[in-house]
Amino acid sequence: MRRFVAQAKRQGLRIAKAQADKLSRRSGFFVIQASGAELLARAVVLCTGASFRNLGIEGEKRLEGRGVYHGAFDEAGKFRGKTVAVVGGGDTAAHQALLLSRFAKKVYLIHRGANFKAARHLQGRMALRRNIVVLFNSVVSKVQGRGVLKGLEIQDAKDERCGRPELLDIQGLFVLIGKEPNIRPALNCSLVRGVFYAGDNRPGEFRQVGIAAGDGMRAGMECADYLEISK
Repeated sequence: MRRFVAQAKRQGLRIAKAQADKLSRRSGFFVIQASGAELLARAVVLCTGASFRNLGIEGEKRLEGRGVYHGAFDEAGKFRGKTVAVVGGGDTAAHQALLLSRFAKKVYLIHRGANFKAARHLQGRMALRRNIVVLFNSVVSKVQGRGVLKGLEIQDAKDERCGRPELLDIQGLFVLIGKEPNIRPALNCSLVRGVFYAGDNRPGEFRQVGIAAGDGMRAGMECADYLEISK
């Protein structure tokens, strides 16, 4: 990234470290309200990324970082010999369950559907891991614990209101049910000419680094064409 920035600076890039609060139009220019200052631009490319979706259940926010996580890469080693749960049914959930299974005694993979969305080769690898227990048609209804995670309650996805919850004694919960773009309403001008989007804040299922990088190139080229036409 340092090389990317250095190359862009040689082409005239200027960097302003600020919080963009509002995007509006004035006299043919875009006006970006940023940390109390105003920046004027003929075009804008929004690359604000995306954040993990939450389950929206009791106790989830309170225990985030203290047993409830969205990624296992930095946390997996902490759960050696313990029991954990992963919520989700896509590629990311499958990857994380496989990683955790190398350390944890048992990994519950909880999915509200009857079939995985994950790639077949990932499903095959999970089937070979005896310590991965798959719970289809299941949802997490509550997270238990005060200072640290103690367990969670799951219910039948088809009978969430009437069914009696089942308690799972776990020490780690990894929520991997997708992402949402980091676009606040004040910055959302998706139908305005001259505003472009790139990376994870665009709609779609695939959020690999290679896709985001190529998407940035596409947005930059579209932006350059727009500026050339609108001179």
